[in-house]
Amino acid sequence: MMVAVGLVFGTVGMDIIAGAERFTYGIPQLKDGIGVFPLALGLFGVAQVLEAMGSSVKTEVLGGKIKGYWPNRQDWKDSGGPIARGTLLGFLMGVFPGFSPMLATFMSYSIEKSFPNIQSGLGRGQLRGLQALRPAIMLVVLQDIFRCLP
Repeated sequence: MMVAVGLVFGTVGMDIIAGAERFTYGIPQLKDGIGVFPLALGLFGVAQVLEAMGSSVKTEVLGGKIKGYWPNRQDWKDSGGPIARGTLLGFLMGVFPGFSPMLATFMSYSIEKSFPNIQSGLGRGQLRGLQALRPAIMLVVLQDIFRCLP
């Protein structure tokens, strides 16, 4: 069924060989055919709107305060070394053109993995491992951007 619908939508527009208009009904916008992106956007958008209209959503307002998202002093103390190592690595890799941020990510991760006190928490969302990667990536990207400036 959907193959037939796709073939019908595919026949709208100008014939490539003969140059004749097919199923345009005099509408100039259809001479180029039906684009895949507007069609998909329209189909999914209409489905979302119909789904939202058919369901009732109960909204809740949080009453308590959200806390614990900002790093505390111990987190900053534990992350100082990885941030410094990531910054140095990103700077050194950014000086030479052609290094991608992905390479800086893997090198920074392997450097942090070599430290035994950090090794147990890597891969489980440990803050030290995450903060080592970010400066390395950002410095490589920033130096590539500065290289493009006149």
